[in-house]
Amino acid sequence: MEKRAGRDVTGISGRTVFGIFMFGVLLSTALSFAGYGILQRVSGLHKANYLQRDATFELLTSIQRTGSLQSPARRIAVSGRLRALQKSAAWCRASNSRMERRAVRLIVGTSLFDLCERNESLLREAGRYLVLAGDPSAPTGFAFAAIANRLILSSETADRIFPVLDRLESVEGRAVRIATMGIAMLLLACGAVGLQMRRRTMEILRGTEAERLRDQTRFRRAIRDAREGLGVLDISGRIEEWNPSFAAAFGVENLEGRFIDEILRIAVSSGRIVEIRAEDVTLTTGQLAARIMEGTKADIRFDDGRFVRLSAARVDSGDGVVIVTADQTEIHRQKEELHTLTERLSAAQKEANHQALNDPLTGLPNRRAFDLALAAANDGPCTLLRIDLDHFKYVNDTFGHDAGDEVLKHVAKILKETKLDQRLAARIGGDEFVVMAPKEANLAHAETLATKIAAQIRKPFHYNGRLCHYGASFGSASNLDISDDLSPRGVLAAADVALYRAKAAGRDNSALYTPALHQEIVAQRRLADALLRGLENDIFVPYYQPQVDAVTGRLVGLEVLARWPRRDGTILAPGAFLPLAEQMKKVSEIDRCIFHHVRKDMERWAGMGVTIPKIAFNASSDRLRDSGIRIEVDDFGSGHASVMALYRVRPDCLKIDRRIVAPAADRRADSGAQAVLKAVVEIGKALETEVLAEGVESAEIARNLTALGVDTLQGYHFSRPLPFDQITEWMAVRGRRIA
Repeated sequence: MEKRAGRDVTGISGRTVFGIFMFGVLLSTALSFAGYGILQRVSGLHKANYLQRDATFELLTSIQRTGSLQSPARRIAVSGRLRALQKSAAWCRASNSRMERRAVRLIVGTSLFDLCERNESLLREAGRYLVLAGDPSAPTGFAFAAIANRLILSSETADRIFPVLDRLESVEGRAVRIATMGIAMLLLACGAVGLQMRRRTMEILRGTEAERLRDQTRFRRAIRDAREGLGVLDISGRIEEWNPSFAAAFGVENLEGRFIDEILRIAVSSGRIVEIRAEDVTLTTGQLAARIMEGTKADIRFDDGRFVRLSAARVDSGDGVVIVTADQTEIHRQKEELHTLTERLSAAQKEANHQALNDPLTGLPNRRAFDLALAAANDGPCTLLRIDLDHFKYVNDTFGHDAGDEVLKHVAKILKETKLDQRLAARIGGDEFVVMAPKEANLAHAETLATKIAAQIRKPFHYNGRLCHYGASFGSASNLDISDDLSPRGVLAAADVALYRAKAAGRDNSALYTPALHQEIVAQRRLADALLRGLENDIFVPYYQPQVDAVTGRLVGLEVLARWPRRDGTILAPGAFLPLAEQMKKVSEIDRCIFHHVRKDMERWAGMGVTIPKIAFNASSDRLRDSGIRIEVDDFGSGHASVMALYRVRPDCLKIDRRIVAPAADRRADSGAQAVLKAVVEIGKALETEVLAEGVESAEIARNLTALGVDTLQGYHFSRPLPFDQITEWMAVRGRRIA
């Protein structure tokens, strides 16, 4: 049969065949022993039955030969013998199991146990006979003859069994021989199996040893060829295996039989090892040796500048340690470079942060740093002092920007050196500074700060031997002195308002954002909100004031004046909201709103057949002239309405301000006032420009102005400013001529 890899092609192995054979041997041996036991049992039963039959027959023969059992002693002796035989017959019947009875019937062909039962029955009848034998009137002869006949029949049956028993004895001998042979074969098989197992075990052991030797060879070759240093220690720290790199790392050529702590001590004492560190802790050689046996990592610095990483790990079996040494010199160099680069980057980052949060000229925190500090206040107590330099532009224009820079540095030095109880002093603009006072500070504290700083700023400051004149204005605000909750941003806005008030008061001054000023600002803010809503709802309306010819008294035009109707029924004149509108840069929008209403009113007048000679409207000259509208210079003699402006604008009418008209129109006024008024009239005549005087409050003033040569008059003497309906009624009632 062809085999492949130690197995039959049928797929049944030798082990399987051997197992089947051993199973058959064991089964046959077990059956032989079982048959032998049954045969022995049958033989014993037969012998017991035969002995009982002979004893019973002998007893009955003895009774028949004696012929009488009248003697009590004789009956007692015979009765005892019968009871013994009955017990033996009962044991023969009851001491065998059902399986043994079936086996005996199968082998013998008849039942030995039936003979046992018959013997037991004969013995019981013999017992009754003994009882009758004691009675002279009993038929003893008949009873004995019946028992004798039955005993003979039993003897004949027993005689037929003897040949079967002889055959059983021969079978029993063969069974014993078969069992003996099975045992011998079993012993031989066990011996063969043991021999095979021993041979296989020896083969496995020899293969394992060869494999171990090969593994050991490969392990040593791997250690020898490894780039890193490799060493193997036993449990006591003795070096068992190593490669050249491991020996070279410590500068010791012969490592055989040496301990790791000894190698470390030699390397340290020779100066080869400079430092041993593990987890940022410097170790001694003894500490490192102890850690190696437990498994650790350490960095070793050598005198030639090399860095070696030593890594130790216990083997799984726990009976040794493996050490790996790897050159980390390049890695350490890169780490040092990285550390140096990180330090440079950190320094550059700090410098960048410093520059981002500090003014490069003065070194003070800048606007961004101040905003961060303001945000950090987190709606808590906040007191601020705003500082704005006065005449700083004069210093730049006169002495140059270098001088201006020196002034800024000087002010920064004052803020740094003055013993101020402050949280922060910053430069937030060109010539603007701010000081943040402590949390518990209030307006009084801020005012004290302003006084100290102002005293230092007023001291003479020289630049290149020349005295620089400049000053400072201060505005202070604190949310500790205001009933309404002000955020830090709100406090900054309040300090700006106070600074604006200080500059408006004449510069080189200080102002506080008091509760009264706060209420004023709140009212102004509400007015500003209302102004915006008014523009959205188009509620600004024109009022008209008549302008009359000074000589004829006829209506020559209407001046348009803006009015703001409020919800409470009051009408606000321009003086109440125009300054705020100028700050909000909403004057042009108010102009457009008024102009829109005037156009509608003119269309209505045209529909009514009313002709208006001219409409005087306050607006910018370019926009009006481009629209084909006549231009009048309002409030001439005050503000920006100068003589030079006349040449630039070339107006159609020159309107004299009421503050000039009132004193000059009175004949009792000094000649200087009248001279000024006459000069203005002459300028208008020289420019061939119409001259109009406003503020005419009486007929006398009107006559005086007419005498001085004024062309047109306007004032309460003729009419107050009126809305469309009322001015239309006024024109209808008064007519086109005013007396």
